[in-house]
Amino acid sequence: MVRSEPSVKSMKFPENLEKSKTLSGRAALVTGGGRGIGAAVAEALLGRGARVHLCARTRSEVDSTVDRLRAEYGEDAVHGSTCDLESPTAPSELFDSAERSLGGKIRILVNNAAIGYSFPFVSTSTEKVREEWDRFQAINVRAPLLLSHELMRRFPPGESEGKT
Repeated sequence: MVRSEPSVKSMKFPENLEKSKTLSGRAALVTGGGRGIGAAVAEALLGRGARVHLCARTRSEVDSTVDRLRAEYGEDAVHGSTCDLESPTAPSELFDSAERSLGGKIRILVNNAAIGYSFPFVSTSTEKVREEWDRFQAINVRAPLLLSHELMRRFPPGESEGKT
């Protein structure tokens, strides 16, 4: 079975939103943006005028999605990098990389990256279950928390919506 990727073109948006460029000039970071929902969200943001930095675990997913989106939205509109959100230092490093590539402060964050369990639970050693649980928590819980914290930490005091 061939799995098709979601595409913004196949989604139905209200007409006023579909044509809106309300995010023009805004910089966005999308984790898990190499395929699936993350790639579709990145495309939706681009379609509304945002500049997007997406990240994924594998270089091939990043390159494929970035190349496809650049063909439609332009070379400067979308950038990408690999990221290992299991690392506690990944959020600040990812923000630094994204802000450098986009030439501005990230003001939109989409925490889309996640993993699931992919091992036979009962027949797996307790040590392996612990390792997988720690990995699951690091990527699905800690990373979104630290990414959100990093976003808010980078906002100047008193900055509000519409001023950047």
